[in-house]
Amino acid sequence: MNDSGTLPSILTRFQQRSLLVGIAALAASAGALYVGDSTEFYKAYLIGFFLVLGLTLGAMGLLFVHHLVGGAWGFIVQRMLEAATRTIPLVAILFLPLVYHVFTDAHPIYHWAEAGAAAHDALLQHKAPYLNVEGFAIRAGVYFVVWFVLIFLLNSISRRQDETGDGRLSNRLGQISGPGIVLYMFTMTFASFDWAMSLDPHWFSTIYGVIFVVGQVLSSMAMMVVMVPLARRNTDLGLAITPERFHDLTKLMFAFTCLWAYVQLSQFLIIWYGNLPEEVIFFHLRSHGGYEYFAIALVLGQFVFPFLILLSRWPKRSMKWAPRIAAWVLFVRYIDLYWYLMPHPEPGTHEAHLHFHWVHVTAPVGLLGIWFFAFLWNLSKRPMLPVNDPRWKEKLSHVH
Repeated sequence: MNDSGTLPSILTRFQQRSLLVGIAALAASAGALYVGDSTEFYKAYLIGFFLVLGLTLGAMGLLFVHHLVGGAWGFIVQRMLEAATRTIPLVAILFLPLVYHVFTDAHPIYHWAEAGAAAHDALLQHKAPYLNVEGFAIRAGVYFVVWFVLIFLLNSISRRQDETGDGRLSNRLGQISGPGIVLYMFTMTFASFDWAMSLDPHWFSTIYGVIFVVGQVLSSMAMMVVMVPLARRNTDLGLAITPERFHDLTKLMFAFTCLWAYVQLSQFLIIWYGNLPEEVIFFHLRSHGGYEYFAIALVLGQFVFPFLILLSRWPKRSMKWAPRIAAWVLFVRYIDLYWYLMPHPEPGTHEAHLHFHWVHVTAPVGLLGIWFFAFLWNLSKRPMLPVNDPRWKEKLSHVH
């Protein structure tokens, strides 16, 4: 058996191409800044940032779940999840342009950050102790420090177990994971308030953070379903992946698809039933002006189609069809974030009209390309399986 973390050739080729595509797409996106479309650029950049942040933090959340429950499914993707979490330094660097934008741009995408924005807005004056550029930067620093610490602990303990085979380290990973889930939920909830919900500072939703967390975990699980058939060409991983273990992964993707639909419907029903003007504006903007087609695409593409297909047993066990469904889910995650982050009322109105700009595609593609390069680079640095984890040895002796 191959004990190295050598990537299969197909992933090596993808790693090289993803970096080239990422650099080229970001260079093309910079053209929007050159011609003065800074608002379009930074909104598109924000969508791309949330995509790569979701893949990183969703992997962290799945690692927490894995170390708490210890299912066999978690061991075949543990190394991939760890590699995804170790992109957090890159994600922190990718966040810096947004901080720079908030501090320097005269018309930032966050209206509350404009000089004098609160002068004639009583609500912004009330929220000013929280919604200010200094607080925005300080809180972001706190979020990233918490994520850095959690990810460092997960990876360093796992690496130590690889070196020593100490079974007690498995218990330590479980002890970290319980509080880690709580910290993840809290920090990502406030981060979603700061970086997404504050795009419209007059609107609020208490379930907003949960929606982002569930979306992130769904993104990471879908990426695992795509990656496993490709990475199984590594000898170690290929021998460990059985139809039953792959089936467990796809069942989890199916479960998170249903959970995503549940939290989305919960938010809609609560706001619809309350019928408060300051709340319904969110759905009003996103159900007119062309954005209603995105809403329909989300209902069908993120829930109805995956739900109906994954309801059957055979697609979930197929390494040909399940990755295609997962790739579709990842694509629709972009539509989801676009629908959440892009609509903005035109000056003096309560209407938003859908318009496309080439940077809406190039910026997310650029960030994803660079992120995938870093992810695959991390993946190549360690063995594909946690061979010294006693829990994994026990799973190997167990057959469904």
